[in-house]
Amino acid sequence: MKSRAEREVALDKLLRFGYDNPMQQTHRFSLGTNAVYGAVIFDFDGVILDTERYHLAAWNAAAARFSLSFSEEEYLPLKSTGRPYIASVLEKKAGRKFSESERRTLFEEKQAYFEEGIKSLGEGDLIAGAVDFLRFLQRENIPAAVASSGTLCTVLAKRFGLDGYFSFILGPRDDLAKKPAPDCFLAAAKRLGFAPADCLVAEDSEAGLAAAHAAGMDAIAIGKARGDCVLRTPDFTKVLPLFCRK
Repeated sequence: MKSRAEREVALDKLLRFGYDNPMQQTHRFSLGTNAVYGAVIFDFDGVILDTERYHLAAWNAAAARFSLSFSEEEYLPLKSTGRPYIASVLEKKAGRKFSESERRTLFEEKQAYFEEGIKSLGEGDLIAGAVDFLRFLQRENIPAAVASSGTLCTVLAKRFGLDGYFSFILGPRDDLAKKPAPDCFLAAAKRLGFAPADCLVAEDSEAGLAAAHAAGMDAIAIGKARGDCVLRTPDFTKVLPLFCRK
């Protein structure tokens, strides 16, 4: 695997190709025979499947019992931070602490509303270009994994026939600190057998981008998330040609 210095030389070389790409970015890079990164670690909700709107709707439905809700802008920095943290934000909105019973009911109702909502998910909810990118990684023998706080990532990956693209899926059952802590990405890199600096992260949340940065990994920001990244783009449709660049 290339050292970071060698990767920086490769990045500079790619910049000199003058490859015209309209996406906001600070670097250009490639995968494959001249690999800059050895593995890719994906978040799932909002990166592979457009499920975040169902999470937001479920939180708002569950929080309605407290006469509370989140706007889309309010929810954006809360993505991937985990249920306890989101509950603490609701408590601040309410101006009081919830009892253990209230928290348990909040989490149970949120999960139930989410599971009901995603029953309507279809092929059109796959993030544009994501499957093509996964196929490319598989074809080039570049390992991919998922590190997510989503409770149903494994279920949804199997439902859409995506589980075969991932070496493994890390989730809440792995009992790792929630993002923005870097634990899930560091654990994924270790399990993949790569140094953190040799892994690239695909994220749609601000907490996820912060976690990747804390882990010493470069990241692609999918969607509206603000944070440190080497590439910011709405989806994967223009990513694949960039990664295939030799």
